[in-house]
Amino acid sequence: MTALTNPELAPALDEALGARVRWLDQGAFYQSDRPLCLVPEQLYQELAMLQPFQQQPVLSLTLEDPMRPDEGPVEVELTVVGAHSGDSADIYLPWGYAQQLMEEHFHAVSCDSIRFYVRDNRKIEELYERVKGWFQPVDIQGGDTLYSYALTIYDEQYRGTVSALQQNIRRSQYTIPVLLVLVVLAGALVSFLAVRSARRSYALMRVQGLGRRGLLATVMAELAIPAAGGCVLSAAVWRQIWPLVLFLGCYLLGGLAAAIRPVLERPAAILRQQE
Repeated sequence: MTALTNPELAPALDEALGARVRWLDQGAFYQSDRPLCLVPEQLYQELAMLQPFQQQPVLSLTLEDPMRPDEGPVEVELTVVGAHSGDSADIYLPWGYAQQLMEEHFHAVSCDSIRFYVRDNRKIEELYERVKGWFQPVDIQGGDTLYSYALTIYDEQYRGTVSALQQNIRRSQYTIPVLLVLVVLAGALVSFLAVRSARRSYALMRVQGLGRRGLLATVMAELAIPAAGGCVLSAAVWRQIWPLVLFLGCYLLGGLAAAIRPVLERPAAILRQQE
């Protein structure tokens, strides 16, 4: 017999794992404190044949606590509210009723084992530190475990996932700087090709009286407008701003290296070369 607070604790009842449960009266089974139970499909069929006029069969059990033989057996009747398929032969009860039953008849809450899920898996280490003083080390050879319990934490999947994430984070610490350098180089190359074809136009602007600062601002604006437009469209789709701002900054840094040359060159020399 297994008492539950959540179906995810029992693979035979967890629908996410493909389990199938035929409910006669589901209600709030896992939060109930009534004498209800879920039985295997085969047992349900047998009860249905023995109680053909019962819409919900009743399962009669004799319970006894092996730790308290002096208390004597207890007769209980459980209303069957569903049947589960699969190979499991367990009978499932709501934890609230099981706790009430043990406290009422055996004056203590006892069980062979308890299974639970940690709500916040980031606190597994904290959980272990808090409970390691209450449990003995796991003994695979068994032995006398009277009033002495061991705790096993199945955290292999969690630790494997965390390890993979940490490895990816370490890789990104090297990858992101490389990508930013590549963006700077790409900005320099694209800007160099764009500026190279417009050197004569920039020289004429200088001849007409445009200063070096004004020419630099003009060149950078020409380089920034297409890149900024692409970043705006990407932000509308991607819903991320700061990575695109960083990309645009690196791109313009590379473009600045290419834009300096026509600003520093003499307009007369450029026009003479073009002639």
